[in-house]
Amino acid sequence: QFRTQVEAFVKKVYTNLKPKKIDGAVVSGSMFVDLAAEYCKAINSSVVPTIHTAWASAIQHQLRLSLRDAVQAYRTKMNEHAMQHLPMSEDKLRDLHKVTKAEALKILLATKLDSDPRFRESRSQFATRVKQLFEHVRMENSNVSQRQCDKIARELFKSIEQKLQAKGMYQGFNDLLSDWEQLKQLYLQKSAGPAKLEVLSWLNQQLLQAAQRLWEDFEVAMEERKSQLKQQLAESEARMLQVKAPDEAQRQWLSERLDLERRLDESKRNAESVSQKAAREKAQLLDSERTLREQMKIMQDRLNSERRVPALETTPSMASTTNSEIQSLKDSVVAMVSELRSKKL
Repeated sequence: QFRTQVEAFVKKVYTNLKPKKIDGAVVSGSMFVDLAAEYCKAINSSVVPTIHTAWASAIQHQLRLSLRDAVQAYRTKMNEHAMQHLPMSEDKLRDLHKVTKAEALKILLATKLDSDPRFRESRSQFATRVKQLFEHVRMENSNVSQRQCDKIARELFKSIEQKLQAKGMYQGFNDLLSDWEQLKQLYLQKSAGPAKLEVLSWLNQQLLQAAQRLWEDFEVAMEERKSQLKQQLAESEARMLQVKAPDEAQRQWLSERLDLERRLDESKRNAESVSQKAAREKAQLLDSERTLREQMKIMQDRLNSERRVPALETTPSMASTTNSEIQSLKDSVVAMVSELRSKKL
């Protein structure tokens, strides 16, 4: 019976009693303690306590503690979920920032002092400090991404450099483009972060240089082949002059001469054909690179423009536009390499 009466009393207290308020603001337990401390301080100083002054001090103290806890909560979660997992894409980092900021803001809103002018000042300070922390995380993400993408790209490109140095490992441009396609796929799988596309552009420049180097090797080999044919022709002419039977020797000499001249002409035509094809493909590569640079510049300008917009005003449509442009840029690079592979150089 006693327990029943106690439970009824507790229920009545929670049902009928309303929380204490001052100037329309609810007095929490910690704020009530701060208010009592201000009263005691005034009394001990032989001063008449002023309710308004004590309440203002209590509110200021509560907002200061809540701001500190909210900023610390944001910093802790970003360290756990972002800084420990860099690099990551800008979109993923921004989404994590928004979620973490919203959760940290709940700590500040829990004071239920949003009607007080000092609360708006605290919220403004919260937004400023969170923005500073996010900019630090984003800069660190960019630096880590740059280092990682550079390392991956250089390690992957070593295989192509080794084949170019070996002389003869590449029998044609199709072999080079095949290796480039495999390299690009591996790079896109391993790399991450905002520097991903920038380093991919650097790889595209390396491909152009590799194609130029391979063409120069083909030219040297062609010149050596032409020199060998000329030498064989000269040796044949010398042998014919030493043969005792002039008529038969002359016929044989003429036959060999015609055969060598025919082979020499074919070699020249093949060299000219390869030269023309290489020039066309080189022009296409340069044009594709220029198009890629222009698209990257447009995307970079758009990203820089978005960075200047305050974090609170960023809209999903803007992030969607950036995603579509990045995807379009990736598709254009894939289309470029596929088109080059489809052509027989």
